[in-house]
Amino acid sequence: MNDFTRLNSEEHRGLRLRDNLSYDEMKSLKNCRIIADEIFLAGSSFPIFFIKDEAQGQFLLSAIFVLQNDGNLFVDQDGWNAPYFPLNIKRLPLVLGRELGTVASHAHDIYINLGSEQASAVSGARLFHDDGSATDFLNSKKKVLEGVVQGEEKTSSLIDSILKYDLMSPLTITLSTAEGTGLIKGLYGIDHAKMKYMDPKSTMELIEDGVLENILMMMASYSQIGRLIWMENKKMWMKNGNTLGKILNYSISSG
Repeated sequence: MNDFTRLNSEEHRGLRLRDNLSYDEMKSLKNCRIIADEIFLAGSSFPIFFIKDEAQGQFLLSAIFVLQNDGNLFVDQDGWNAPYFPLNIKRLPLVLGRELGTVASHAHDIYINLGSEQASAVSGARLFHDDGSATDFLNSKKKVLEGVVQGEEKTSSLIDSILKYDLMSPLTITLSTAEGTGLIKGLYGIDHAKMKYMDPKSTMELIEDGVLENILMMMASYSQIGRLIWMENKKMWMKNGNTLGKILNYSISSG
């Protein structure tokens, strides 16, 4: 349950945060928005794609946590089990007012979700000292949130460049099993053929703009689909005790 309120030292002097993720809060999270500066590290754990926000008509850079099962493959009863911890998860339960739309009246202030299972009056790290000053723990949370906000401009520039050179394409992931095939759609990524045959001038412009490196790292992250498939097969076996529906192979196609 969400219960957002503007963070302040008067009302929240005694509030504490458990610095661990709630399984119930995370188990259904299928993807997470990331910023461009996270592509290198996030791509070592998850495939990185774009997801289109149909309501706002914009593309969101996202780490993918599951292909076809219902639950987040990277969280279990013991907590988060991936090498990388995305900033948009790490900063929880803090958000900026502008992220809440009409729920918040102060767009640039920090809000906290008191409905989060991380929030507690008895256990966890304090947010404020007795004199009302912020603790190091709160300052570290704020720093992560600031990093997300500051990274949004670079991420937008990355997306603009990819669209400018017509490098983005809807992707279809085909999963092959002994029983047949399944298709995963709704993801967007870099069109490999367009990248391969891009003219030298455009390639140089991408290098000069500092964009090409992120594009290549994003494409490299697609190999992490194999990790998701291995994890999904393992989860399926543990749940059903058989190999029915086991994914044997996959392919990615553009367009």
